[in-house]
Amino acid sequence: MVASCRGHDDIVQYLLSLDDSGNHLLNEVNNEGSTALHEAAGSGKLNIVKLLLEKHHAKIVKDNDRYTPLTIAGINNQKTLVNYFIKNKTQCWYTISEIIDELELIGSYHMINCYRSDIETAYHYLLWAMRLRYKDPKVPILKNNLPFPIEANGYCTECQTIAELISIRNNPNRMIIECLMIRERVGVTSNFLYLLDHQADLCGYNLYSFDLRGSEECQLVIRLWLHAYHLRIQTQINLNKCVSYLEKCARIMGELINRKRTKEIQFDILMKVLEATENEYLRNKNLESTLDVERENENFSCSSSEADETVGNNGDKCLYVILNLLFNAMKVSEKIFRNFFRG
Repeated sequence: MVASCRGHDDIVQYLLSLDDSGNHLLNEVNNEGSTALHEAAGSGKLNIVKLLLEKHHAKIVKDNDRYTPLTIAGINNQKTLVNYFIKNKTQCWYTISEIIDELELIGSYHMINCYRSDIETAYHYLLWAMRLRYKDPKVPILKNNLPFPIEANGYCTECQTIAELISIRNNPNRMIIECLMIRERVGVTSNFLYLLDHQADLCGYNLYSFDLRGSEECQLVIRLWLHAYHLRIQTQINLNKCVSYLEKCARIMGELINRKRTKEIQFDILMKVLEATENEYLRNKNLESTLDVERENENFSCSSSEADETVGNNGDKCLYVILNLLFNAMKVSEKIFRNFFRG
């Protein structure tokens, strides 16, 4: 894989000459699920990609983040490789539907990656995908099985036409939501959840510039954190991060109260965060009981373990969040009643 990444075709050719009939070396994957083809595509080594595909017929597979070599080429701005995979007139490596999915995935990455949002590049790939959907206007390739609109995404739905996509081109927040919806539709992975975490931080909450954040941004970030919490519960991916989402939600509400912006807290969202925190507390308590039973059954000599400590700390954090949320709820209720009697 190192030779593929660095473009050493003579070394790659020699190593492949040693491969068995099952092509295990050719299609071998590393811990990230990447193959030599992924590595060559990501580093822009067209000579190696041609060698692996055209001469040795390497398999195109998805890595742990569900990226194929085309995706990797696109997110690394390897335009020559992207055109090779898509516009090759002698070989078809992907179907039209697969190319559309790949282009949307690439575009989404450029909008919500953790380094720098590139709205122009993101729009370029999303528009390319949309034009392919309508290449035959009489039989367009529509997006199927779209999820119901949810609060976390502002009840938006994915763009279904070129006109809809053009209408959001210059709206960064709406483009971010569009790309988050695409990524979630493609599949929730640990990488997607990491990007969702990052976008929640960028979109709405920065402790050092809180005064500059508006009500809409504050509500958006709370909804995103709450959505990320539920996605982790559903997928069982790195559940230790769940409590931190709820802590952040409570913290942002507390800051709004401290800055006399209580009216900006939506009571229904506060109650949803409180409900999620209660569920998280009960989950940790049940997990703690399970660990106690396992420890007794295995006759552990030590009184606690790292897992016990983590679960216990999470339970304590949940209680702290619940108390903070109850305090916040009291403040919001006071504001509501005061306004009611004034009216």
